[in-house]
Amino acid sequence: MKIISKSLAVLLVMTSLAMGQLFINEIDYDQPSTDSAEFLEIAGPAGTYTNVTVELVNGNTTPGSVYQTVDIPSLTLTDETDGYGFFVIGAATVSNVDLTPSGWPTTHIIQNGAPDGIVLKINGSIVNAVSYEGTMNDEDGNPMEVASASEDVYEGSEGESLSRLGLQGSPWQVASTTPGAANVDQVFEEVNYAPVANAGEDVVVRVNDDVTLDGSESYDPDGSIASYAWTQLSGTSVTLNNANAAVATFTAPAAASELSFRLEVTDDGGLMADDTVTISVVDVSESTIIISEYVEGSSNNKYLEIANVGEETVDLNAEGFTMGMASNGSADFSVVLEDWGHLTVLAPGNVIVLAAEDHTLYTTPDTVFSYPSVVHYNGNDAVALFHNGVIVDIVGNPNSDEYIIGEMTLRRKTSVAVGNPVFTMDEWIQLGTDDVSGLGMHGGADAPSFENAVRSPEFVTSVNAIEVSIDIVPAENAPAITAMDIEYGTGGSFLNAVGTGNTWNDHDNTWMGEIPAQAGDQKINYRFVALDADGNEHRSGAYYVLIASATPTPIADIHDNVETWEGQIKTIHGVMTIGSNVIQTDRTNAYIQDASGNGLNLYDPTLYPDLERGAEVTVVGEIDLYYTTIELKNFTYQITATGQPLPDPAELTVSQANDSEWEGTLIKVPGVVSNITSYSSNTAVTITDGNDSLEVVFWNSTGIDIAELNEDREAVFMGVGGQYASKYQLIVGYQEDFGVANSIQDPQAKLPRTFELLQPYPNPFNARATIQWSLPEASDLTVDIVNLTGQVVETLHQGHLSAGSYSYIWNADAFASGIYVVRMRAADRVFHQKLVLLK
Repeated sequence: MKIISKSLAVLLVMTSLAMGQLFINEIDYDQPSTDSAEFLEIAGPAGTYTNVTVELVNGNTTPGSVYQTVDIPSLTLTDETDGYGFFVIGAATVSNVDLTPSGWPTTHIIQNGAPDGIVLKINGSIVNAVSYEGTMNDEDGNPMEVASASEDVYEGSEGESLSRLGLQGSPWQVASTTPGAANVDQVFEEVNYAPVANAGEDVVVRVNDDVTLDGSESYDPDGSIASYAWTQLSGTSVTLNNANAAVATFTAPAAASELSFRLEVTDDGGLMADDTVTISVVDVSESTIIISEYVEGSSNNKYLEIANVGEETVDLNAEGFTMGMASNGSADFSVVLEDWGHLTVLAPGNVIVLAAEDHTLYTTPDTVFSYPSVVHYNGNDAVALFHNGVIVDIVGNPNSDEYIIGEMTLRRKTSVAVGNPVFTMDEWIQLGTDDVSGLGMHGGADAPSFENAVRSPEFVTSVNAIEVSIDIVPAENAPAITAMDIEYGTGGSFLNAVGTGNTWNDHDNTWMGEIPAQAGDQKINYRFVALDADGNEHRSGAYYVLIASATPTPIADIHDNVETWEGQIKTIHGVMTIGSNVIQTDRTNAYIQDASGNGLNLYDPTLYPDLERGAEVTVVGEIDLYYTTIELKNFTYQITATGQPLPDPAELTVSQANDSEWEGTLIKVPGVVSNITSYSSNTAVTITDGNDSLEVVFWNSTGIDIAELNEDREAVFMGVGGQYASKYQLIVGYQEDFGVANSIQDPQAKLPRTFELLQPYPNPFNARATIQWSLPEASDLTVDIVNLTGQVVETLHQGHLSAGSYSYIWNADAFASGIYVVRMRAADRVFHQKLVLLK
């Protein structure tokens, strides 16, 4: 939208300069890294004022509660600019400061948690009340003036503040700080500021649609809008309803056209401004290009399938098909896909599969997008297919932030032959999280459904032929299925075929076939091809099977080559040292070790409870280096024995354990407990040996009782080595894996010296970040996560804490990617740290 505002400049309006009133002129409330320089500035005509009171107000209650009061019995302003003077209240570090009240905190005073406000009184009566970081009422119940220069949470970067453009009631701006002087571009005369016209966003509509022109976002910075006037500038003539109101309506023409309209607003001082909006009217029929599958799976497993269910080949670019995503119920499709690239030609019955970067489940997407994109959605986002700018199909509700399509797969029913611009769950089959079995085919209303795929054996080695079966159910009134083939290959290809002569109809709709034995340490993709009585071919989604090698790879070799082999399929054989259902109870996060003397992590979103400690297991999966953790993920396994003895742990000193060599490997380390820190999901016990230290981690899910552990106790710990951020760790999985000796010295508490909120780590992070703080004395404390609109999205702690160091692991699985702020309030002080979530 092109803004064509008439004069945003100041019109100076005739009035003599008389003795006026004090007003709030500048607010510096939260400068990055310079919180000790916060201040507020009062301005007014030169003269002496008595019984002046300034109140700092927090708006979490109505009316807002006063948390700081400054009484000034007598305040004298000299003529510094055009008859006006300035009075600065702030920390002693502020330049030109006139008053640093007794007990005034050195940092974090002007900001006390959104929304905040400043109230200025003379003789007990309010003469000016200004809120920032949100709206609020004063104690008399009247709305405060809003110092809102922009939608940003903070007033600007270092060295900037919120400052007026003129006298009381004038607009605010973000500009350089000027304590004790006129603000940037400030005019000390009575001024009427021009209104701002906003005719709304340009939109695309269908022929004969009811169209709304919405100018309600227009405003006057120092008064009110007195009148609105809509006029049509171009395009097929239409009849405007309510043309003299903020919101007008009309019916779109019956043929394609581009219409433009001007909105003119006049304020209560007689100044005018205007803005224009363009309405593109298109003739778009129902779309046979549809969204046929939606997967909102775990982690980055996000997929969209687009299908052509019509009878004509469509060039998506040439025909004007695009996609957009609206986040969190915003109704703003700001993330778009405008160019289909090499996928632009879509033949009848064919599909396109779009995937998010770092997905792991579906092996053969047609394209992969990096963040941000139309496939980086959560369950409260909406994804729409547009034709010439008009929504023709959609998944989700763009006007709701409810998680109505979260953690599920939606498969479009084959009876759906055209898109639907309004999401209707009845058109979809709801499936579980991470179900990608239907991706890669749709075929339209006459396509059969492929159901109940079965493979034998479940654990496949290089000596096994692979028997597979599938139920192929013809669509209603569609031709019968007469034959079935199986296509298979590696690396996402399907270059090989079993042949219809090697498949058979077992019974009813069940078809079977056999893939010949394949080489080990690879992933085989396969799919079913149904042939109907009319000679049409219909392909299922892709399936895969991991082939285990008859010769397992030593885990020590994986340690030595992990960066080179990352992403490759390997087979290992060893004994479980920490079983599943120990460190985490909702997924597999376990450890295995073999005769090479090294171990590694087994990770899978699915919990496999039979992988218990002492089980001897053959595992085939994908090598992954997750930060510093060496793991085998997305694996399959076969248990060959249970109750086997554990490998002998490497007996190390604390210093020796601080080495990446022991990643995932069973070790035993003695040491003296120097610190115990409780997190939301685990307890970290720091042990020392001379000048060296090591963190021993007890996950809450293990149920281990560590009551015997306290500072200065000597103990011996057995577990697997690891590393988190810059710290080396020893992870203990079982009660019997540590023992405590008697105290060897008197306990000596080591308390922090200052209140501190540390930088979270890792930062940026994906899903989980560690947040740490320290208290030199017992204190009431609140630690919140705040988004960029100032809204508290989660409270990590609220209540009384003893002096000490604390840590919390924030699980952000339920939150969207973006910038958040960690805010800690303690001892009448506020601390902040920025945190970036990337999914």
